[in-house]
Amino acid sequence: MGLTPPQPIGTNQLMPRVLRGVWLVAASLLVGICTHPADAQLVTIDPGIARSVTLSPAQRDEVRAFVDALKADAFGEDPVLARRAIDDLLSPLHSEGVSVAFRQAMSDALAGAIADAISDERVWIEHEGKDHTLNARPYTGLRLAGEIATDRMLGMIRPQLKNPDVGRRFFAIHAAEMVFFAVQTAAPAVTVDSLYSGSGASARGIVADLGQRLAEEESPIHAAAIVRALGEAGRISDSTMRGVASNAIRLIGQRTSDRIRARQDSGGDNEERKVWITAGRVVFPVVAQTGGGMDEATALASIRLAGHLVAAVYRDVEQTRDGSAAGDDRVRTQMLELAGNLLSFGEMRLADAQRRGPSKALEDAAGMLVDSFEGKGGNFRQIALSIISKNGLLTDAPYRFRDDEFIGQ
Repeated sequence: MGLTPPQPIGTNQLMPRVLRGVWLVAASLLVGICTHPADAQLVTIDPGIARSVTLSPAQRDEVRAFVDALKADAFGEDPVLARRAIDDLLSPLHSEGVSVAFRQAMSDALAGAIADAISDERVWIEHEGKDHTLNARPYTGLRLAGEIATDRMLGMIRPQLKNPDVGRRFFAIHAAEMVFFAVQTAAPAVTVDSLYSGSGASARGIVADLGQRLAEEESPIHAAAIVRALGEAGRISDSTMRGVASNAIRLIGQRTSDRIRARQDSGGDNEERKVWITAGRVVFPVVAQTGGGMDEATALASIRLAGHLVAAVYRDVEQTRDGSAAGDDRVRTQMLELAGNLLSFGEMRLADAQRRGPSKALEDAAGMLVDSFEGKGGNFRQIALSIISKNGLLTDAPYRFRDDEFIGQ
């Protein structure tokens, strides 16, 4: 994961003013563009402390002194000083072999300042005689929390996923993505239970939180960011934290399906549909892997997502039969390409899990979706209905989705 903010998909002209400001804050906070002025003193800490499996009281004191020397500038209102201080604070965390003990010490030393910054409700900072600027303190706090990546830091990130402020909510999503990246690349300082535990409606942890937000989030910008964050969690190996990756990928499929289903009447504009495409593109490489031992629930989630992509295009085609505008066929083609791949490979993984052969009927129908839509062979309406109708393949064994799961009665 590169330390750059997730980019909105073609929405700059529609983006709220505050969120446009967040992209600028993100560019300065997340991209290391600031160099140290020649007359500035670089604040450092012994690299050996960052790699120490255990820290002595004296080493903990050094960590606190290191943090104390930088945190005032890091959370201050001078952007140049803030960027420099943040770079210095994060430098040991980016070194190879950073230990859990060091992350915990950084967490303890910065917790108060981070909590204070995140709770700073000001949107703008007033400057006498000058234009006001976006308050970067909460974003600094969330970035540091994500980079430090401890359970204590996660406890500060999670409530912000529901923050009504669009910028803070977005940054909290990205902070969660940072945590998932840190778990992949260093000894994890978070517990598996803080990421995902339980099952179904009783599931807990930030992966479960993100899954719920994906279903409920109104902004397609934020929804796409959630998909990317869960995709990062989907790269965490089972040897590091068992079950986190499969649940993250499953939730992308399930909750994106919920989004599509909730928009059956409105259809979803192209920005919303790009969320669905992003989800499909994150899920597909996972289901395409052979020998991964994918569980039934994750395979079914990918098949369900495919069914809803087909259903969305089917509804569009039905509307054009009534004289409605055609819309963007390029987006629909992308949806059907993904749907065909998710159906084919999802069925292979499900068949593996159920110890049976793949359904040739489903594979054949999946392979005809794009050509039939583009008028190159077959009747798209009939092929789509053979997959998603109440008499279709997906509402029969072994999938047994509800009769009205994809299209109404």
